[in-house]
Amino acid sequence: MKWHKKRTILISGVCLIVFIIFVYKQFVQVKNIFDHMYYNTVQSSYPFSSFRRMEQIEDVYVDWGSSYAVDGIFDNDYKEEYLREGEQISVVCDRNNSTLEIIVAKQLKGVEIVFRYSYDVKTKQLLENVECLVDEKYYNNSQEVLIITEMAGITEDELLKWRQYLLRDKLLKDWLDVTFSRFSAKRWGRVEFIEVLPLDSSK
Repeated sequence: MKWHKKRTILISGVCLIVFIIFVYKQFVQVKNIFDHMYYNTVQSSYPFSSFRRMEQIEDVYVDWGSSYAVDGIFDNDYKEEYLREGEQISVVCDRNNSTLEIIVAKQLKGVEIVFRYSYDVKTKQLLENVECLVDEKYYNNSQEVLIITEMAGITEDELLKWRQYLLRDKLLKDWLDVTFSRFSAKRWGRVEFIEVLPLDSSK
């Protein structure tokens, strides 16, 4: 009888600890979808992170029992067959600096356009930068990029639609397909989105 009571108390204690950890991770540590993406990656051993379970992501060779990335850098690249021609998507989590970087690129009318999203886990800021490569020349000033793309016949509306497709309608939705999350591709949670181009960033 005494052992039965001890076992009941032990099981209850373990369940309480598990519940506290779950609540902490879901509601204290994770404030938005990018927190969720970051912590799910850096705190999960291969192959349990969401990116490792996505068929769209390039396979990473690891030895049996090894961690996903021993140096603290978790690089996840899309396979070409899951993207349209001229598109690239890459997500890099850096455990050393508590950052997540999303890179989406597109070849459009002879111009390679790259949007970089740098998310800082500590400040909850998502900073957007836009770059372009044309005739082997690199530009990273947003105003110059807008002038160059306009000269190439690319409208701002085209840039916004392409950006929304790759970031929200592609990457975030693909990730959410294999991840249980209280966030969505439209409702990001508590994050300050610092944009380059004007866009309704309802979250």
